Amino acid sequence: MSEHSPEHIAHSSPEGGHIEHQGKKPEHSEVSKEQVEKQQHEMLKQAEAVIKAEAEPTRDMAAETADQATSTIPPAGRDLRNQKMNHTMHRVRRQLPTLDRALSKVIHNPFVDKVSEVGGKTVARPSGLLGGGLCAFLATSILVYYTRHNGVRYNYGVFIAFFLGGYLVGMTIELLLSLTQRAKKS
Repeated sequence: MSEHSPEHIAHSSPEGGHIEHQGKKPEHSEVSKEQVEKQQHEMLKQAEAVIKAEAEPTRDMAAETADQATSTIPPAGRDLRNQKMNHTMHRVRRQLPTLDRALSKVIHNPFVDKVSEVGGKTVARPSGLLGGGLCAFLATSILVYYTRHNGVRYNYGVFIAFFLGGYLVGMTIELLLSLTQRAKKS
């Protein structure tokens, strides 16, 4: 028969040993049911106390280990970010066709990247480009109409002048809008 048969019942004691009861079932007259339940309840409390005593140091050690792990990990620096970006770019480039791969290498060259960022923050402002494009389109359209009907020669340098004028108008409008938004916030 198995170990869990009524003839062979093993109970754990708090000290780690086993208390074995072998033989036949105890008679009801010798031990009352309440006393058995009381003994089992006491054994359960003792086992819980042992478990709690052993578990608390483990929690403390786990918390200390977690604190040490978070304090020793340095924040992501420039080198780590550059390494991750290079890894990602290499992985993406492998999936591109040959010409696109070469263009990607030129575009994502660090020098070209820096020039592009500086240009995006200064010269290539969307509002300036929009203003310059609209002004150049409208003014040259009117000028082409005028030159066709009056027989005047068209000057191609006028387009650049209109574009620069529209660019300045667009940048001025952006500046005024940002100043009014700052004034509203304060």
